[in-house]
Amino acid sequence: MPMNRQWQHVTASLVRPYRPAAVLAAGVPLPAAQAAAAADGAARATGRPAVLLAGSGAELNAMLPVLVMADADSVPLVVLVRGGTAADLEAGRERAGALPDTLRLTEPFTGWNTRVDRPEDVQPVLEAAFTDLARRRPRPLLIELADEALPRWAADPPAGTGAGDAPLPGDTAFPHLLGDGDEPGAAGRTAADTAAEAAAGIPGAATAAAGRGRRPAAEEEGEDGFRPAGGPTGNGAVIPFPGRRDEHGRPGEPAVDRRWLDQVAAALVRCRQPAIVAGGGAAGAGESLRRLAEHLGAPVFLTLAGRGLLPAGHPLAVNGLAAAPARRWLEEADVVLVVGTSLSPAEHGDLDLKGRVIQVDRDAERLGRNVPVWMALPGDAAPALAALVRRVEVEMARPVGPEAYLGATGPEQRRRAVARLQDELAAETAQAGAAGGDGAWLATLEPRLTAADPDALSVAEAAILPVTGARSLLLPVRLGVAGYAIPAAWGAARATGRPARAVTTAAGLWNAGAVLPWIAPLAVDLEILVRLDRGDEGGAGEEAQGAGHPGDRPGPASVAEFFRRAAPALNLHWDEPGWGAGVPAARLRPAGAR
Repeated sequence: MPMNRQWQHVTASLVRPYRPAAVLAAGVPLPAAQAAAAADGAARATGRPAVLLAGSGAELNAMLPVLVMADADSVPLVVLVRGGTAADLEAGRERAGALPDTLRLTEPFTGWNTRVDRPEDVQPVLEAAFTDLARRRPRPLLIELADEALPRWAADPPAGTGAGDAPLPGDTAFPHLLGDGDEPGAAGRTAADTAAEAAAGIPGAATAAAGRGRRPAAEEEGEDGFRPAGGPTGNGAVIPFPGRRDEHGRPGEPAVDRRWLDQVAAALVRCRQPAIVAGGGAAGAGESLRRLAEHLGAPVFLTLAGRGLLPAGHPLAVNGLAAAPARRWLEEADVVLVVGTSLSPAEHGDLDLKGRVIQVDRDAERLGRNVPVWMALPGDAAPALAALVRRVEVEMARPVGPEAYLGATGPEQRRRAVARLQDELAAETAQAGAAGGDGAWLATLEPRLTAADPDALSVAEAAILPVTGARSLLLPVRLGVAGYAIPAAWGAARATGRPARAVTTAAGLWNAGAVLPWIAPLAVDLEILVRLDRGDEGGAGEEAQGAGHPGDRPGPASVAEFFRRAAPALNLHWDEPGWGAGVPAARLRPAGAR
């Protein structure tokens, strides 16, 4: 069943107290597929859940590829679907403009889904959703809302409002931005707006009013990206992660037995060649990760999602696991600590880890999935690594025992070995650059938050692309969706307020063209690099017209010519390939940007 404006604003008011990264409604103005990609980008860049609002028919159907991709890459999304009347949903009646049995259809790629029929059940289900995303592996969660679960006028607009598109209090020229007024990229709201919503019976309006504005110091976001849990949970109170917290809301000892941590610390300190592999799941633990690596003198191999966890140029940081010297080190390591990643072969192929593997992951079901593990520790990376650093410090202070004669090495000896590894990696990169391969020009770009289509950026190229910090490289390597990069970068830029970049192909630009009119009006600092030499396998030649399916889209030259001419009308500027030293990609950027 399709949405209307009233339904969008009612549901946005319900989730506003939880301060999601973004709240995006399908179709206004971004089509459903691009809205889903924008929400995915916002969630990846912030580490916080983003909310999607959709009807249960064509809108939800268009979002399904992005939801499948978000499930594979552990992206926290909450999808609220307008489901029709409770009687129709219970009886399973087919409805015009709705997918049959939404819950059964989306079950394989959601953490869980459910239907809400009564108003009193809405807030408990929402609180369960946001708390679940904070405590367990992030995945899309879907909630189908029956018409009876919301104020009556959300389903049937009052007389005189036409087809349901009359603006609600707080509506602006950009009604697709339905977040809180103090969040980047949110539509502005006033106290009068909230009072009008409360008078109309919108659930959560009063709570949203109480929580609006700059957060008190006690409620500032912690390292994990969520507000600390202080006191009992209530409307909008989210329990960040398993493990105890002190009176200031800081993580205490994690829910990992101290005896296991003692064994891990002893293994890392007393081994010969340790290694650490960190992924996106460790994004909230950068400082603990750095301290652990420096105590041990161990290299930290960063997956694509883990890029930026250590400062740029850190002597112990190794970007990527695909290079031959990196793989050789990992294969020879006698102890490998894996944090916040499942070591998916989709990114770097199969790894032959011969040493003892210790894996820390929030999702117990992913422990040992892709590599055999010696010790599997379910828990969040931030408190687990903080506790492990303390145990390593204690272990290093102990007198050296007989194990010193069994090949154990010290931090200084390990650092010298890591320096030799870095020299090998630099030599391999220089050799590839001299041969014109692996996109050496990417290393010359300005560091930005970057989203990329998989067919526009290889794993090797992504490993050398400059990043600005954690959660700065959004590249779905498991499952690709054509045209993902531009809306994802747009959503990430709106959610974070940071300059962003999209790396795409002519096909990706064509598929995401609906986003371009919303760059300049919203002052989004977004540059788009278009690799005209990539991703045209589905094209049908330069003379193809239309975009009904991939085989009908225009070729790269036609796409480039179309957007070159359209750019001025969109208040964008088109730069031909070669605009930078050795840059083979065309560039779209806001007019007036350097």
